[in-house]
Amino acid sequence: MTTVEKIVAELQNAVTIQERFKVPEKTLHAMLEMKKPEVLIEPILRLIESHPAVDFGTPGELVLFLEGLYDCGYEELLIESVLRNPTPHNIWMLHRCFNDETDRRHLLYQKTIEKLRNAENVPISLKAEIERYSWNL
Repeated sequence: MTTVEKIVAELQNAVTIQERFKVPEKTLHAMLEMKKPEVLIEPILRLIESHPAVDFGTPGELVLFLEGLYDCGYEELLIESVLRNPTPHNIWMLHRCFNDETDRRHLLYQKTIEKLRNAENVPISLKAEIERYSWNL
């Protein structure tokens, strides 16, 4: 098992039946020590997608880890994640990116949210989640 596979398995095992999440200290350390931590972006986003009811923290270790990878593909993969399987957590994460005044992708974030607002397959509860946030510049 590769380091990435091991870390992803440990992250998946950190999701509890009570829908809580806490990154094990040794796992977080291994993540931070990786030479190419950006390889974890997509697996972490897929973990968040697959557990929409889990409290991953606000922001929590995973989000802080991912935000440390700005401009390493994180934002684009987050947009893909939100479009593929929107959850309250990844919508909130996208809004955190949108709030970064230095981020040049504001229009892209707004277009992503507009797609979700107009999508017939997005549940009303997620559309209400979107409306909790301001998406105006």
